[in-house]
Amino acid sequence: MAHFFVWAPFILMLLAGVRLLLGAIMGTVWSARDLPIFLRRVDLSLLETLLDPMEEARLREEMSAGAFRKAQRQRIRGACEQIRRVSHNAGILLKWATLEFKKIEQKRRGAFEEHDRLIVSVIEAATHAKRSAAWALVKIGLWRAAMMPIWPFLPSPSLSDFREVNGRDLLEDCESLNSLAGQLLLDAGGDHYDQARASL
Repeated sequence: MAHFFVWAPFILMLLAGVRLLLGAIMGTVWSARDLPIFLRRVDLSLLETLLDPMEEARLREEMSAGAFRKAQRQRIRGACEQIRRVSHNAGILLKWATLEFKKIEQKRRGAFEEHDRLIVSVIEAATHAKRSAAWALVKIGLWRAAMMPIWPFLPSPSLSDFREVNGRDLLEDCESLNSLAGQLLLDAGGDHYDQARASL
């Protein structure tokens, strides 16, 4: 029994390492053909509606305070789910574009062709989208942790406040990434284009 307690920390560390390794392997995007497997569909129209101040103002006016508070709780959950998907997809597309960049990294920037510049644009757009999504989730998370216990005594929060973070618009970053990634997928060609594009 004493031996178990001696080895237990090492066993736990080994299991944690194996889990991280498997996660990295399973989450690795090797080519555009892998994208449909890993990408999660984001409903941008739904997210736009959830973050729309005019829609929110309409709901506040038409519903009682209690009903709106309950509806807003569900709207926050829905927005969080869609933003998590944005963050996830941005990470996947960043991995893919980074692997594509490794094929051309020996080139001088002045010698880049249109396809090469598109790869760089996807990397930049994915970085912006992932950062915007991460900050939005942090803002929502901090609000929920700090304010939820006393929410019944405060006005319901505005979801539209979470759309813009650090001067960047989350929806615009996501739309830009989807557009550029779609162009790169089309440029890459292959029968995987339609599946991958439909997953964005």
